Amino acid sequence: MSVAPKFVSVVRADSQVRLIFKVLAGIMVLVAVLMAFAGGQEDLRGNLLGTGVALAAALGIYLLPLTMTTRTEITGDGIDVSCMKVFRATLRLDEVQNVFDDPSLFTGGYGLRLVAKGHRAFVSGGPQVTIAMRDGRRYTVSVESSGEFLAAYAQVAAAKP
Repeated sequence: MSVAPKFVSVVRADSQVRLIFKVLAGIMVLVAVLMAFAGGQEDLRGNLLGTGVALAAALGIYLLPLTMTTRTEITGDGIDVSCMKVFRATLRLDEVQNVFDDPSLFTGGYGLRLVAKGHRAFVSGGPQVTIAMRDGRRYTVSVESSGEFLAAYAQVAAAKP
C-alpha cells in the first residue's frame, strides 16, 4: 500500500558542478576531434574507434550531473531517502529519535558518504538535516529547505499515534 507523501524534497547538483562537468566534456570533445585527425589515413579504423570512445565519454561526463540528485519524502509511515537513484534508505517514524539542522557538519562531495561509524550522509549540496535513530544510527540528508523539512517532519510526527 502506497502512502501519499506529505513532503517531497529534490536537491540537484549546483550550477558550479554542472559547469565543471560541461568544461570536462568539452575537453573530451576536443580530444576526440584531435584523435580523428592525428593518425592520418593509415590507421583510419583505430582513429574512428578512439574518436567514438572519446565522444561517448564526453557525453557521459556531460550527463553525469543529472544523476547527482537526493530525493527525500516524508510520508505517514517514515522518511524515504534516495541518492543518485542508487543509494536508498527507508527510516520508519517510530524508529526516529530526533531530526535537527546541523549547519556546522561538513560532508562534502556528492552521493553516499560515510561520515562516522553509523553515520551516513546522502549529499547533493545545499542545506542538510540530520536524522538520529533510536538505535544510534544517524543519517544526514540534503534537502531544499531545512526549515520546511523540519516543519513537515514535526507535523507528521505529531499526527502519529
